[in-house]
Amino acid sequence: MNWDIDKEYRPGRLWIIGRAALAVALMLGYFVLGATLGAGLCYLAYREGSVTIIGLLCMVPGAFILVFMLPLPARFVEPGPHWVLSTDVRRCGELISVSTENLRFFSSRVPQ
Repeated sequence: MNWDIDKEYRPGRLWIIGRAALAVALMLGYFVLGATLGAGLCYLAYREGSVTIIGLLCMVPGAFILVFMLPLPARFVEPGPHWVLSTDVRRCGELISVSTENLRFFSSRVPQ
């Protein structure tokens, strides 16, 4: 078996740096495009001077673009049931006993 074939398809360090730079450039480009478009539409509505249909047709989408460019707060909901030791003593005791049994079982299977 030829082990040198594997070396041909392994990307180098420069490849991953290029991909990271491309990702950052695309992210910044998207941000600049959205900010320019939203601010431009709002500026057109501001230059109208009065509330008109054209002004509203520029202001509403421009405001939506600018507002929805803001990042949303990340919410992480932990999976599974939430047990408190003080209220669920029986369940937590069962969980601890099962985990110690599994630990004994699997640690005996590991070669020394």
